[in-house]
Amino acid sequence: MVAKSGEDALPDDAVVDVRDAGFYLRIDPQQVSALVTSGLFPSGGLKICDIREFRSKYMPLSEIVRWRRLHDFPTLHFAAIYRAMVKAGIRLLHSQVAIYERCEVNEYLTKAVLNGK
Repeated sequence: MVAKSGEDALPDDAVVDVRDAGFYLRIDPQQVSALVTSGLFPSGGLKICDIREFRSKYMPLSEIVRWRRLHDFPTLHFAAIYRAMVKAGIRLLHSQVAIYERCEVNEYLTKAVLNGK
């Protein structure tokens, strides 16, 4: 298990297992497996570069919750945030893992800050 070392300390081509990938992505290993199965990650070994690329493109619901806490927004349960994403027209990308397009979420969160919500 390499998850105890910082992600930046690992070379791009370092291969990690689903537990380590889950650690770096802050999602469950089962969710990582679901992402691999659906094709959002390449099969045949997860590389650190794949994880970095994934994080640059997608945002899990857990990160949205942490963002809200960091910016002093009311802490909402996952279900309430999910409903807010649906209402804003931001689509869920996976049926088993709550992930969204990062650019869409960033736009939504920027508007929330500007509107004080």
